[in-house]
Amino acid sequence: IWQTYRMLNDRKVPVIENVVDALMKVDCDGYWIVSHNEGLRVALELSRRQKRPVHVTVHDDWAGALCARSKRYKFMGASANKMTIATLKAAHSFDVVSEGMQDYYLELTGKSGQICHRYLAPESIKHNFEKVFSVQSEMVAGHIGSIYSTDHFIAFLNMFHDFAFTKGKKAVLKMWGCHLSAGDVPQHLRDSVIFYKTL
Repeated sequence: IWQTYRMLNDRKVPVIENVVDALMKVDCDGYWIVSHNEGLRVALELSRRQKRPVHVTVHDDWAGALCARSKRYKFMGASANKMTIATLKAAHSFDVVSEGMQDYYLELTGKSGQICHRYLAPESIKHNFEKVFSVQSEMVAGHIGSIYSTDHFIAFLNMFHDFAFTKGKKAVLKMWGCHLSAGDVPQHLRDSVIFYKTL
């Protein structure tokens, strides 16, 4: 898709329509589109043609998370929300990353997306453990972006705190771009969380 996008962009032609045309010519059973940025528009156009099923993955809400945090794109929030709703209604199926997002989009679209938790398999990161934790008194985790369920966040923080304690370490969770503040964290866990300004 990226090669097609670059080729068409070099010709100064309407990119989305031509990318969709190119995708329609691919012999496949369906399309799986990540909804970020122009992906949402591609998914909408593919869904409208209805030749093959379109599945959409939603990691972030374009209007509520992406447009709302940008001075440049804040004015596009209403249009982005309208396109998100239209796309998810038109798509054959979609997945989200939390129950909160599932409930939110069910309310907006009348359709229930599937929850899909992505993770790194333990063996893929095991080789880093000794390098990171063997000589430190802290066990450090980081998170970038929104928290869609405060309850799940607090549950994770409790488990992380307890796990670090069993290893004789202090749990430290570093947060960037989060809408929560220290007041949202239970008193006994506050010294385990460091909030940074959005970058």
